[in-house]
Amino acid sequence: MTELAKSFQLCLTDSFTRSLACAAITPGLRSILLFDSSLEVLQLAAQITADMLKVIVGYSVKTVYLNSFESEENL
Repeated sequence: MTELAKSFQLCLTDSFTRSLACAAITPGLRSILLFDSSLEVLQLAAQITADMLKVIVGYSVKTVYLNSFESEENL
């Protein structure tokens, strides 16, 4: 685990974590857009969101990483 992940405090008073929680519990919201994020923050957000969804839906969620350009064949 990296220093950023170790120092990242999960708390619903944090707007970032609260936003991920809102996205996880809103069925109509199918995507999250993050601007100016490092790869580490994106990976952490993916893991947090997957963990939240696992609690909500009751089963594991598969995290898929896409490149900046994916053809329909790769999806």
